[in-house]
Amino acid sequence: MFDLDRWREIFQAISKNKLRTALSGFTITFAILLFTLLFGIGNGLKHTFEKQFAGDSQNSIYINSGNTTKPYKGLQSGRQIQFRNEDSKFINEKFEDEIQFFSPNIQRSMQVIYKGEQNRYTIRGVYPDYQPFESAVIQDGRFLSYLDIENRVKVVAVGRLVEKDLFGNLSAVGKNINIEGISYKVVGVFNDPGGDGDERFIYTPFTTFQGMYKPNDELDYIGLTFNPKLNINQALAFTNSLTKMLKEKHNVDP
Repeated sequence: MFDLDRWREIFQAISKNKLRTALSGFTITFAILLFTLLFGIGNGLKHTFEKQFAGDSQNSIYINSGNTTKPYKGLQSGRQIQFRNEDSKFINEKFEDEIQFFSPNIQRSMQVIYKGEQNRYTIRGVYPDYQPFESAVIQDGRFLSYLDIENRVKVVAVGRLVEKDLFGNLSAVGKNINIEGISYKVVGVFNDPGGDGDERFIYTPFTTFQGMYKPNDELDYIGLTFNPKLNINQALAFTNSLTKMLKEKHNVDP
């Protein structure tokens, strides 16, 4: 079970060592620190991140790519760091004991149609483990499964307000929606404490979505949650190791 007081203590310990670590146990701070310390991007996005991660799991990490600001090992500054499937596999395998939930992610804004109704929504390709990241609660049907991932099935779980927008008072589960010319079956409807914006997301299997729109194995970001059994020292060691290994792997100035 997630212990908020203990993770606040971990956060305070990490935040006092900002020069030593680029990661934090809290999604908002982690995202800011990763951009500023790991990839050298400015911190002017603070309020954007605070809004984006409201209602999310409070022991989660979102690892975003960006551009370097320093030359390193003969490589010029301004070089783009692009995560791929191999990075996802590397992190998940290297830190198996430190991670509770894990999911690579890709997303696009796309036009969605059901009969005479249509709207534009953010579609996210994720793994089943992504559900607790957003604190999404299934109210009808189910979330994505690993069989969906394995078989690259064209199914989606939609937010409560997506169902309301497109289906009115009808249940969306079992019906097909058209996402820019491709038919997907709705297998679940969720609500999200993050608010209306989060209830207008649509989730589809990562493998399905990547195969269609990211055939070069690119990722938009990687999400993970800490193992809640970690103590402060273990959490600090994990964040430091993760930062160091990612920098080494992508030839980023330490």
